[in-house]
Amino acid sequence: MDRQDRQLSDFLIQPKHLVTTFDSKIGDYEGKTFSGATTTTKDNMTLTVVVYTAKYSKEPNGVQITITFSDSNGKKIIEGLYLNSPNLQKQ
Repeated sequence: MDRQDRQLSDFLIQPKHLVTTFDSKIGDYEGKTFSGATTTTKDNMTLTVVVYTAKYSKEPNGVQITITFSDSNGKKIIEGLYLNSPNLQKQ
């Protein structure tokens, strides 16, 4: 495992670090609005894509949250969770 992989692994297994990063960059969560949903197929897998716009105290234009789900024998599986925020993109 190289250095970058270890850093990513450390980041993912330390949820407190993730929350601290979010709080410091985008502020406190204040609410969300449903923006839309769609179903698509990729690699013979049906995916449901749900989009929200979330309000955070340090992100005046909101944070776009996209969650992608698949279905496995009636259970919803999260395939992707994406947050689009100018403040999170800053180094």
